[in-house]
Amino acid sequence: MLVLTETLSPRFIYICNILFRSADDQIKFIRLESDIGNYSREIINYTAKPIARKSIHIRPACDLWGSGCDFKEVEFSKIGDLPVLYPSECDLGFDIFGAAFFMLSRIEEYQNFQPDHMGRFTAAQSVAFKFGFLKLPVVDLWGNFLLDRCAELWPEKFQYKNSSLNRFIPRVSVDVDSAFAYRYKGLKRTLGGFAKDIVSFDWMNAWKRLICILRLTPDPYDTFNYIERTEQIKVVYFFLLSDFGPYDKNVPHTSPNLKALIKGLKNKNGIGSHPGVATNGNLDKLKMEINRVSEMLDKQCNISRQHYLILKFPETYQNLIKAGIEGEFSMGYTDQVGFRAGTARPFMWFDLEKNKVTNLRIYPYAAMDATLNRYLKLTPDEALEEIKSLMRTVEKSGGTYWSFWHNESLSETREWKGWRRVWEESHRYGAELMRKSFKR
Repeated sequence: MLVLTETLSPRFIYICNILFRSADDQIKFIRLESDIGNYSREIINYTAKPIARKSIHIRPACDLWGSGCDFKEVEFSKIGDLPVLYPSECDLGFDIFGAAFFMLSRIEEYQNFQPDHMGRFTAAQSVAFKFGFLKLPVVDLWGNFLLDRCAELWPEKFQYKNSSLNRFIPRVSVDVDSAFAYRYKGLKRTLGGFAKDIVSFDWMNAWKRLICILRLTPDPYDTFNYIERTEQIKVVYFFLLSDFGPYDKNVPHTSPNLKALIKGLKNKNGIGSHPGVATNGNLDKLKMEINRVSEMLDKQCNISRQHYLILKFPETYQNLIKAGIEGEFSMGYTDQVGFRAGTARPFMWFDLEKNKVTNLRIYPYAAMDATLNRYLKLTPDEALEEIKSLMRTVEKSGGTYWSFWHNESLSETREWKGWRRVWEESHRYGAELMRKSFKR
């Protein structure tokens, strides 16, 4: 692959490798048309003017050569049913490199925005939501669009549709904000829980708390055996091991029962850190919580997901890198389902502030249980249909469909009655789509 560009930059190299799903040594960059010489294979022309040689011309419509966090204002259009950003008069009809970089870099989240009560960037403020394509992995679709055009011109080189890069894979993760509803929380918190029930006249919860502590009934949040029985693929668990606080209320990290739970799960499953709200902006606390997980795993913990999905660019990711995290799973919205970065594929994070690609791999997810239930107010049946629709979308474009659950959402108590069926049927459906994808 030969790429003609008048200027070369870390941003352009980064996005080329992502869209062509390649390694650095598979693309050769040149700056002058005369440097093409006798080259007779694939040529991408990313300059203002077409060239005489057979090539795909993509006219730049935004600046991929600069640094910092400023970017050209977004322009929106459609090519058939495909939403695109930065339309341009060229072979593809838009600046695919600039559009994809805009989505993956999350440059819009570096700008001034109105944070919610947790300081988060909300879906409604995103370009994807405003233009109605949040539920589409547009970067993956754009990449397929580009590779389709390459396959038309150079069919012997581009047969990506039947490759492993275009297969659908369903994966699941579980956040453990509170491993147990009533047990193992210590005398002070247990008495406080009873007091809260009494003050609020919640006699039913006080009774459930009592009989659970007396071991007359199972703890409702202890759904781990159920998860292991029903889920045939590897689960990734993220454990909150913070000190107790207003938003961080798991069982104490010193609890022998919590330690036994993690040690029992770690042999079959992935285990990661779930950094608490108090770690935001506090690198020392972040390292402390990650080290607690590492000690229980007897090895370095290198994956994480933010509690309450609090992401602040670039600080959150920069601190996670300093703390030894290599894989991050928070790329999604709390209030909407869909594709925050426009992709269902893992990608390396590009640090705009330092203007370079990092070693932090981002694993985007498409839907979370709390989003479906608490924010979108969907019934279990409606949630299942939403999940299936997102899965079909990913199956068509290729990629990994990550779903995001909590152990308490499988408790079949209170607001979560009926949600085990959503868990089970969505995983069966995902397995069917995966078999279909691998047969192509």
